[in-house]
Amino acid sequence: MQSYPVLSVQDISCVGQCSLTVALPVLSALGHECAILPTSLLSSHTAFSHTTLCNLEKEIPSIFDAWRAEGIRFSGIYLGYIGSVPAIKALHRIFSEFLIEGAPIILDPVLGDNGELYRHFDKSYVDAIRDLLPYADVILPNLTEACLLADMPFCPSPDANMLALLHSSLQGLGARSSVITGIHTSSDRIAISIDDGKTSMDYETPFIKRPSHGAGDVFASVVAGRIFADGKLADAAKEAADFTYEALCQTPDEHWYGLAFEPLLPKLITKK
Repeated sequence: MQSYPVLSVQDISCVGQCSLTVALPVLSALGHECAILPTSLLSSHTAFSHTTLCNLEKEIPSIFDAWRAEGIRFSGIYLGYIGSVPAIKALHRIFSEFLIEGAPIILDPVLGDNGELYRHFDKSYVDAIRDLLPYADVILPNLTEACLLADMPFCPSPDANMLALLHSSLQGLGARSSVITGIHTSSDRIAISIDDGKTSMDYETPFIKRPSHGAGDVFASVVAGRIFADGKLADAAKEAADFTYEALCQTPDEHWYGLAFEPLLPKLITKK
């Protein structure tokens, strides 16, 4: 039986543990051949003071043409930071041309955090991401992103009714299941809210107050890897939350630009 790689679509930051430099090792540790489609090339992620950016959106159609000529297909797609409306529109071609039947589509809709849209995005970008939801088997927004996509006011500590409404709104926009992250339940606890379209549950881990650049990418990569291996969403999300928490715990304070997740990769390998 022929095997097909999974595809991760997001940026490459040359320095800083995020996006593709997280997705590649995590998905590989989970047993997947991981192909990549870089959406942009950065000298480092944007938490650094000096950053260069090369947008690769114009390369996407040519890459797709080459893949089509080679007959390349993928057994799953994980979409992260895309960066521009033209790039998002170009990506729609993936869903009709490059997926094998039943391939899961995981969307991490990178839009903002702490109640605010990232400064280089605007409403048109939110709308373009929203147009991807009907393709998504699983969407993994943080609380800010869920509110932006659902067009609801941000609340840092939502109650159960608000979370249910957010899930309902995201699934009403086309996503088949959703996991909302970054929900502060107390000063020392943080939760994820999981809804597969039939049942819902919350899962808490301790909250570590420290810079956590790339934590969402670590979480999303573990979820994607488990779903690509036919794992159940709730199990995948809980494992990803635990793995991200452990990575935060072992990251030194001076390592401010990312999570030191690499020493934990053997745990993912042994659980295959």
